[in-house]
Amino acid sequence: LTVIADEAARVAATFQPQEVSNLLWAYAKTIGQRVASADSDDDSDVAALAARRLYSTLLSYASSRWADFKPQELANTVWAVATVGYAADEAWWNAAVEAFDDKVIAELRALEAHPQKRAAGGAPATVRSQPQNVANFLWAVAKAMPASCSESVKRRVFDDCAVSSVRRMADFKAQELGNVAWAFATANLRRDDLFTAIAEEAIGRLREFTPQNMANILWSYATVGRGSSALDQEFFAAVAQEAQTRMDAFKPQEVANIIWAFATAG
Repeated sequence: LTVIADEAARVAATFQPQEVSNLLWAYAKTIGQRVASADSDDDSDVAALAARRLYSTLLSYASSRWADFKPQELANTVWAVATVGYAADEAWWNAAVEAFDDKVIAELRALEAHPQKRAAGGAPATVRSQPQNVANFLWAVAKAMPASCSESVKRRVFDDCAVSSVRRMADFKAQELGNVAWAFATANLRRDDLFTAIAEEAIGRLREFTPQNMANILWSYATVGRGSSALDQEFFAAVAQEAQTRMDAFKPQEVANIIWAFATAG
């Protein structure tokens, strides 16, 4: 990993956006938060130090070529940054969010304008993968975008994702539904149209949800102040019923989050 990182950093200017996002994703998966915690004064973890140098080089490269990145490449890049905890600066985040908003939301709206393209798997692969891109991107922004970044830029991409996603909830997998709800709650953004649509979609698909998904989605609803409407109460009750059938699979923190959500929502 050390040799690969050093060589990749040396020839980074020759990479295509997909190669950049793939490298960042791979090191996030293999080294994780060791990238962000690597200390140049401590050479005991040479692989992490090399990965940190690579991140610095590739993020600088990305910031100058966001227009060339496809939606999935953008999503994978910011996911990797958030996953390792690398401290990208405000300008980097603002530009990444604006680029994602321009590309992904335009494609989602184009798809909505021509719904026949969605029938029988007729949509291109780049469009079919949009829910995962949206979920991963919003998760990363909520987790790692500095509070000092442009609030209007962040709010715009969240709002655009909400408007587009509400119309195609059935395309989202269970984890993606949970991640979107978690991202909005963590960003302290309440979109009732989105949360209503997620509840309506998820309530009939709870068997697809893992214990972590169920705990996170109830935590998200309670965090934004949802839980009192008839739909929300039905949703909470359905999650509780499903959770009871699999309680031995829940971790203590997940149980605690569910109890907290019920107590907070009233």
